[in-house]
Amino acid sequence: MKSMGIILFLVFLMASLIVTGCATVKDLQQELVESLRKPGENMENGPIETLQSYPSCTERSMPVLLESEVVPERIVPGKEINIRIRYATCLAASSSPRKGEIIRAVYYKDHMVFHDRTKYTFKAGTWTVDAFIKLPDDAKPGTYTVDSTVIYRDKPVKKTNTFEVRNIREGK
Repeated sequence: MKSMGIILFLVFLMASLIVTGCATVKDLQQELVESLRKPGENMENGPIETLQSYPSCTERSMPVLLESEVVPERIVPGKEINIRIRYATCLAASSSPRKGEIIRAVYYKDHMVFHDRTKYTFKAGTWTVDAFIKLPDDAKPGTYTVDSTVIYRDKPVKKTNTFEVRNIREGK
């Protein structure tokens, strides 16, 4: 019974925020998604499932950057964004992992405001890798660009996303 009361309270709170213009359903959904994620890597599919899912994939191929994502897409200064990449490496379970790098860069009006370069071991299967970046309290409002790059054997593959920093007075 107590959990039903909590659920009703959360539904009422979400409806109130939407009605007052403080948040949209998408904003609330993205906050929920972000709250469930943790920094680091997580296997999505094993090596056999990955080989079956990507018929053009071979055991000799390089890791494939399937997608990158930034949540939330709208944020206020001082909060965190989650940058997630999803990659697949088509190796047999007994194969050696592939060594490479993951690079994340955040730009505001063509000026780099954050850069992270991490040596990374790409493993067999389909994986997600999550990183969290806290925005400074004085982050300027506007559109920011995030480049997520996977490098293997000196061959970079990049995906780009954007997010918007809103003035604290504007809310989310």
